[in-house]
Amino acid sequence: MATEQAAVSVSGPAPLRGSLLRALGLFALVCAAYAVGSELSWKWFPGIAFFPPAGVTVAALLLTRRQSWPVVVAAIMVAEIAVDVQYGTTVLAAAGYAVANATEPLVGALVTYALCGGQPDLRIRRDLARFLAAACGLGPLAGAVIGATVASASAGSWWLGDLARWWSGDGIAVLVIGTPILLWPRQRDLVRARWPEVALLLALTAGLSVALSLADVPAALVMLPAVAWAAFRLGDIGVVLTGAVYASCSNYLTAAGYGILAHQRLPESASRTVLQGYIAMVVLVGLLMAQEISARLGAVDERLAAQAERDRATARHAAAQVSAIIADSVSVAAVADAVVRAVRDRTGADYVGASLLDDDTRRFVRLASSGRHALGLAAARLAEEPDAVGPQAVRQGTIIYQRADAGAESPRRKAQRAPGVLAVVAVPLLTEAGPLGYLDAWWAGSDEVTAADMDYLEAIGEIASTGMERARIRQAEQRERKQLQTLAELTSLLSAAATPEDVGDIVTRQVRSDAGADGVALGVISDDGRYLEWVALAGFPGQLHDRYSHVPLSSRTAATDAARSGQPVIIRSLDEHRSSYPASARRMAQSGAVCVVFWPMTVGDSTTGVLGLTWTEPQPLDAGQLAFASAVSSLVAQALGRARRFADEQEMAAILQEAVMPRATARIPGLLLGACYQPAGSRRGIGGDWYDAMSLPQGGIYLAVGDVVGHGLLAAEDMTQLRNAGRTLAIQGMQPDQLLAGLSTVAGHATHGSFATMAIAILNPQDSSVVYGLAGHPPMLVRHASDGSVTRLDGVSGPALGAADGASYGQGMTTLDRGDILLMFTDGLVERRGEDIDAGIARLEEHLLRLPGEMSLSRLCRELTAGLAPHPHDDDVCVLAVAHGA
Repeated sequence: MATEQAAVSVSGPAPLRGSLLRALGLFALVCAAYAVGSELSWKWFPGIAFFPPAGVTVAALLLTRRQSWPVVVAAIMVAEIAVDVQYGTTVLAAAGYAVANATEPLVGALVTYALCGGQPDLRIRRDLARFLAAACGLGPLAGAVIGATVASASAGSWWLGDLARWWSGDGIAVLVIGTPILLWPRQRDLVRARWPEVALLLALTAGLSVALSLADVPAALVMLPAVAWAAFRLGDIGVVLTGAVYASCSNYLTAAGYGILAHQRLPESASRTVLQGYIAMVVLVGLLMAQEISARLGAVDERLAAQAERDRATARHAAAQVSAIIADSVSVAAVADAVVRAVRDRTGADYVGASLLDDDTRRFVRLASSGRHALGLAAARLAEEPDAVGPQAVRQGTIIYQRADAGAESPRRKAQRAPGVLAVVAVPLLTEAGPLGYLDAWWAGSDEVTAADMDYLEAIGEIASTGMERARIRQAEQRERKQLQTLAELTSLLSAAATPEDVGDIVTRQVRSDAGADGVALGVISDDGRYLEWVALAGFPGQLHDRYSHVPLSSRTAATDAARSGQPVIIRSLDEHRSSYPASARRMAQSGAVCVVFWPMTVGDSTTGVLGLTWTEPQPLDAGQLAFASAVSSLVAQALGRARRFADEQEMAAILQEAVMPRATARIPGLLLGACYQPAGSRRGIGGDWYDAMSLPQGGIYLAVGDVVGHGLLAAEDMTQLRNAGRTLAIQGMQPDQLLAGLSTVAGHATHGSFATMAIAILNPQDSSVVYGLAGHPPMLVRHASDGSVTRLDGVSGPALGAADGASYGQGMTTLDRGDILLMFTDGLVERRGEDIDAGIARLEEHLLRLPGEMSLSRLCRELTAGLAPHPHDDDVCVLAVAHGA
């Protein structure tokens, strides 16, 4: 609490001291001005009552806050009494005059505030009229009543005469002294701008007023022309300043006995009143004239401003139309071309160009232009100069307008080889990310560039910048989408590539067409690590294919450097290539390559080869392009690894499948048999489908068709496991339901974890009965020889093998008559993507109905496979057909 009190005690007096100092300053200023004016009135205007302090005091009140009015009144009282007593007036009379001179401005100020609603603006005719009525009329009248009364009481003078003299003298003083003081804050800039003209006018007014008064020539000969001059050239404040000089000179000379009114046979009070009235009339006429002129000029200015605003609005609208035109532009060049043509059509420029900043060389490159060829050549030359107008505009971030008479920076000097150039405007193209470039417009026939043109160019600059940035983003997005699409398609295609040559074909075709590369090279490191062997070369001369099919890894080239170091080698120009790899630069030049990228292909920590991309046109080789090259090289490296592994697995799986697959021509006593097996598309290799047919010790015949999920070596291994297990369980005499349950256990514990489906049938040749079971497999079909109908053996299906521990299965039984065919198959024969498998089985049944009955079983299987699963197909196909033999 003590601290707070200390703070108050320290800080409290400061605002009080400031207020006191301001009050003392105002008191001293008003007191000094009043005393000087009063002294002039006593010495220069004796008997005239032209009282300049009357204008000072009412202006002081109107220009200060009401809280300060007591200070102004106190200054009036002190100055009035001091000056009057000095000139022999009694203290009592001086006090009365002080009251009169204090009442006068108070009444005038209060009534003015009430009529105008605040401080008046004397440039407005309404406020001027109210000020004249209040400050020049009522205020002086109130002071005159008091002053005339004091004069009559103290000197015995005629009250009405004193009233008229006081009222007219103080009224004209307020008009010619107070009015310029009130106008000064609003029109001082005009006086300062034309002060020599103001000084000349006032000097001529004073000199001629004196000369004409001494010659008894009417002063109107001077005042009317002078006031007209002031009204036309200097406005209200010029008129009242002229009136102040005229009033001072006229009153002084009249008091000295000069001028027409000094020699008229009129009462003294009447001649003084007529003089003040004449001065007031001249000044008021001048004020009215000035306001009328100001109003007319203001109307003209408003019309011109309105027209200029309409022109600017039209220009902004025209620019907005350009924005609509370029909104859907797909390239920066298209935006630049549309903007250039629009600017030339709108502004009438003889040449318009658009230059963009080259990110690599930091130079401005002309992207679009329209107009006179000679000016275009000059603009292109000038763009290379360090002080050229376009680069200047970009550096300064603002529009630059230069005319032919602009001195050292004259475009005429800069365009000496393009004579006749009179003006040039450069508009910077700026974005939040940085400068893009500039637009430049050149005029050879006119150097008049209007404010509307500048507004249009400024708006166009913003619109063009936004449009170009949007087009750049759109181009980048399109390029990115295309690259992503290319990567997706490449991934899909490479997943089916079976050999390194297949990988090379896919890469050269897909990357070259979709990535815009002119040349694509794919090289792998040989098994001994000594050579870089080219798997594929596209976009290179034929002799390079033949001569450089493999390159020693120890040689110094961009490709071998990337392969040895595991780091990408990026070359942006032929000069850079010559500098870094002079020995191989000639070969690259033969292919026309300018930009080259060799990206290492790595698998884990090992580099397996390189991907090379070349372009015959300069490329930015920005982050997007390099990221694309990196992604492609990664995909290709994985595909090459898969292709090599696939080739090895393919060979092993083929051997394994050949070893375990029974021959369809094998003879089983009591059984006619036909079979057909086709793996999935030629690039997919060995699959997991199989069939089996075996005589059992008990006298039956074991028949099976199965399908392991997947392809390749693992699927072949699982297929072998299940085939051998099925034979083992069948030899033990198990029925289909028990056999499938046992195989499900084997699939769950002795395979690589893939599911399998299976159909099993045990045929008894003695009674032609067939006991069958299914594990997640399509049903068997029986084609009856008697009527050609087809029966579907379903209703006994259980879960796929290995899908669940302890799975149980059902079984069914049917009988085959002589000539009946039992058909077993895998889902590759009937299953189609996006179609229910029952529709495929129905289609198979229809084929069976149409095929002739005397066809051999082997041919039957081939016909069904060719008709229902033609090459290439997505899944393995296995078909087994059996019939009871003779």
